Amino acid sequence: MKDVARIDSLIQRDGGLVTIDASVSVATAAGQMKANNIGCLIVLDGKDVIGILSERDIVEQVVATSADPAAIEVRHIMTEHIVSAPSTATISEVHRLMASHGIRHIPIINKGVPVGIISCRDLLDQALEEANLRLMEVTKQAEKATNARHELLSNVSHEIRTPMNGIIGMTDLAMDTKLTTEQRGCLGIVRDSAESLLNMINELLDFSGIEAGKIVLYDDEFALREIIGMMIGTLGRKAEAKGLSLTCRVAPDIPEHVFGDAARLCQVLVNVVDNAIKFTDTGHISVRLETEEWQEKDVLLHFLVADTGIGIPADKHQSVFEAFRYAEDAYKRSCGGMGLGLAIASHLVDLMGGKIWFESRDGGGTQFHFTARLELCSQSEAWEYHNQSSV
Repeated sequence: MKDVARIDSLIQRDGGLVTIDASVSVATAAGQMKANNIGCLIVLDGKDVIGILSERDIVEQVVATSADPAAIEVRHIMTEHIVSAPSTATISEVHRLMASHGIRHIPIINKGVPVGIISCRDLLDQALEEANLRLMEVTKQAEKATNARHELLSNVSHEIRTPMNGIIGMTDLAMDTKLTTEQRGCLGIVRDSAESLLNMINELLDFSGIEAGKIVLYDDEFALREIIGMMIGTLGRKAEAKGLSLTCRVAPDIPEHVFGDAARLCQVLVNVVDNAIKFTDTGHISVRLETEEWQEKDVLLHFLVADTGIGIPADKHQSVFEAFRYAEDAYKRSCGGMGLGLAIASHLVDLMGGKIWFESRDGGGTQFHFTARLELCSQSEAWEYHNQSSV
């Protein structure tokens, strides 16, 4: 509540002033309150303000004395101690005045003439109104700051992506030439580092877009099995480099073509499988794609990624999908990244009408599940993939 805000606006908001002569009956006063839909009246003796009459005064008098309200004059039961405030007073001053005297209503006097009544409810409504206005202003400023940050990250990431793509492309070309073993190893490190940096930039941009509410899914037809096959094939080579077995099975009833955002669907699956490869040192990783629910126009797909990795301790389960969090700090240092992948994946899955969850125990491997709803086009047959380490 602002100290400098005056009560004039509250008086104006209450409308016309309702007064009553001290000589009328309590029944008449009660009828006037009801007719004007108010809880109290200013009591006058001629032109002088001599008190306030509230509904509570009437009820307490009638209950205590069992007297006839039509036979009691207002002057006998009105509030005896008169506390008033000038119309130039601030809202905070009026509030303190009411609190110090333990009253819920106070008459407002302007040059000796009553101009209105202020109640505790008026002050509360005003405080809520001011709080809502402040909240709206803070919200607008926060949205403006978020949009500005997203715009900055978009511009910066675009400027960084261009030279990074050049570095990766020229490194690939250099690796196709005659090189010594040492040179090829150095260029491989350069390429891996550039790709890691590019992935971090993309994650930051996606996370910023999520915060700004600017992530939108596209709805295009794509070959589901073909997309999954290409993606698993790429990840299979990465798993093979670590000596891991990577298998993938697509159920027979999985449709051949669907409508949806293929890039975002692959982003989620790549993130989950890549994490499985990253946190698995020995053993295997299996990917399964099944249908969980069929409807007339769409299908709910169920992806399962299971690994034999380090697992996730029970006390870390709650933070897995939080941004900038890792289940194990030691692996954060060794594997890099910013811990945004699963936070982004969780949001994308929500946009695709699905959910994401996992089952894991420390040292016992992890099973990640996520679902996604896609519009139907057609159906096809079963498909499987095995990398060389699976043989």
